[in-house]
Amino acid sequence: MYSKKMLVRLIVSWVLVLSFIVDGIAFNVSSADAGLKKPKKAVIKSVKENDEGEVLVTLKNTGADQYVIYRSEVGSNDYSKIGYINLDYETSYVDDSCVPGKSYNYKARGMNFSYTKKKTKSKMGNFSEEAQVKYELRINTTAVDENTIQISSNFSSSLSVNSCILYRSDNEKSGFSAIATKSSISGGFSYKDNTAVLGKKYYYKIKLSVISDEYAYEKWELEKAYNDEDSDSSSTRYYVLNGRIYTTNSSTATATPRPTSAYRIASGSSVASGVAVTTAPAVTLAPTATPKPTNPYVTEIESNVKVGMSGPSKTKFKKISVAKFKVLKFKWNKVNIADGYEIYRYANSEYEKVATISSNKTSYKLKNVEHGSSYNYVVAPYIMVNGEKIIGQFSKSKVGLMNYYSCEAESYTDRAMRIFGKKKKKESYGSASNAASHMTSFSIRVWDFANGKSGRKVTRRLSLTMNKKIAPSVKRIFEEIYKGKEKFPIYSIGGYSYRWGEHGLGLAIDINPNENYEKTGKKITCGTLYQPGKNPYSIPTDGEVAKIMNKYGFTQGLWGNKVDYMHFSYFGG
Repeated sequence: MYSKKMLVRLIVSWVLVLSFIVDGIAFNVSSADAGLKKPKKAVIKSVKENDEGEVLVTLKNTGADQYVIYRSEVGSNDYSKIGYINLDYETSYVDDSCVPGKSYNYKARGMNFSYTKKKTKSKMGNFSEEAQVKYELRINTTAVDENTIQISSNFSSSLSVNSCILYRSDNEKSGFSAIATKSSISGGFSYKDNTAVLGKKYYYKIKLSVISDEYAYEKWELEKAYNDEDSDSSSTRYYVLNGRIYTTNSSTATATPRPTSAYRIASGSSVASGVAVTTAPAVTLAPTATPKPTNPYVTEIESNVKVGMSGPSKTKFKKISVAKFKVLKFKWNKVNIADGYEIYRYANSEYEKVATISSNKTSYKLKNVEHGSSYNYVVAPYIMVNGEKIIGQFSKSKVGLMNYYSCEAESYTDRAMRIFGKKKKKESYGSASNAASHMTSFSIRVWDFANGKSGRKVTRRLSLTMNKKIAPSVKRIFEEIYKGKEKFPIYSIGGYSYRWGEHGLGLAIDINPNENYEKTGKKITCGTLYQPGKNPYSIPTDGEVAKIMNKYGFTQGLWGNKVDYMHFSYFGG
């Protein structure tokens, strides 16, 4: 049995323990909450129309984890959420659901998140100031050839277009006449005017007949319109015209005399009833009234006026090749009337000009192309008319991959072509003598410790044997590792050895094998240990060595249940 004194001590001890636990829980909760801050007020830098038929909403980065974009029509305060943007990856939001001729207000607000094992919390910031834009219907013109101009327009596919008429004039302000009509189009308009005269300016505009979702009730000259809230059908709507009540949920409206006090038509009935109302049998719609329209209301939307000129025909883009390090060579077919050509590449969601060739040459070398970069390129011819440059249509695009040295962006086919000159990789060279004929040996500079595994580092030279086709890339890899900030130490390295797999092809490298073991499941099959961050010879999977290797297309041996931390290979095997 406990004494009274001991019992008091036990109770006090448990109270202290419980208080520490409660305080700890409270501290953890408050710390988690304290880490979730309310975002700063969002700022919209600009809203503007794109020529592609969209509205571009650009935000200022005020530090939020994410931003929510809202939109309403001007004149309405009914904002709805239309999308999200993360400024770490994007700079703006593209709204492609606008209707031409309407004005819109945009707002944004930031959102911050915190994550725990059980749930995700978020906090919203204040709304930005409103930003307004009128979404006009826009057209573009492109020179197709000496006699042809292409006119095009993009708009939301949700827009129900009954017809589109294209007008042309020699004068920007007047004299427009219709030259083409298209019916029932969706998502855009395109037409080629092949009656143009080279060097002459033409002005174009289009007019859309758009089907509205609302009926033209205003044409009824209504005295009053109201909803029957007591009706079983909330969609039923009633109108008063010339002393009669009309229901509009059928094409043949029925009517009764005007009630003297309140008016209501019961669900499923065409007879009015109410307080102090003289009811009467349903009658046919009076001749003085117009029935509900059987066709939807049609509005017309007119585009901007755009000038167009005919020009050179499209060229055929023949090829892109790697001329030397950071230099791509382009070749295309000649266009007889062209005064020159422009080269564009697709980056940041648009084609940007990278070169102008002011002659009728059909090749060009583009310098300072980033190693490992891969872009779509196009070529466009141009002519000069009275000092004005007329650019023809873009050619079909071709991919330009800067892989003078091996790189991460190379496909399996690119790699096979580099090493074997074929679209498929060989599995073996067949014999040791044949394999050796495809290899070359060279020395590389590396860092290592002067003594032991710490302290001063010194430069050493190690010999490495690799496939002749990949050797220039491997030399560059180790020169970058040597010049890197980490000065990663390497005391042992291996490349080609005649056996099955990528080592037998001279396409794999092993670094510091003892400290970067190979393991299948829990069984170590080669090496002794792997202690990145602790042992200086162990290679971190996210460290400088792995990143440089990846940059040149060599991946570390991470295959799920089997890992080989010393191993880097060109084909990933």
